[in-house]
Amino acid sequence: MAASIGKGMNPKERAQAIGISRALLTLRSVDPKISAEEAYFLLAVASRPGISQTEIREELDLLPNQVSRIFGRLSVRGAKAGTGLKLIRTEDDPEDFRKNLNYLTPAGEVLVRAVLQEVFPGLEGERKDASQTKG
Repeated sequence: MAASIGKGMNPKERAQAIGISRALLTLRSVDPKISAEEAYFLLAVASRPGISQTEIREELDLLPNQVSRIFGRLSVRGAKAGTGLKLIRTEDDPEDFRKNLNYLTPAGEVLVRAVLQEVFPGLEGERKDASQTKG
């Protein structure tokens, strides 16, 4: 149940709020002007490597010009123009020449891992434990 405004937060809610605040600070360490839409875009690419810009637009309910602007800010391609953060790269879709597939760059992977670690402490340790029990 969500905290009621006048009563404050319970310890779990407070920890979650602090984690989200730290995640935002981590994102802003890359660029203090990073927007919520840019963060959503980055996380969409992280959660679905190879996602197309059309799929991102539909998933996040963005307009085509918003997707184009956000992609330019986050991408290697935008970096060539002096505006990109080099967090996302594209590859041509081998099955559809009209489509580009989006992936995180190594810098994007490091950033997303750091953001997730702030929100979900211990997540990396759980992943390692799960992979060790499979082998």
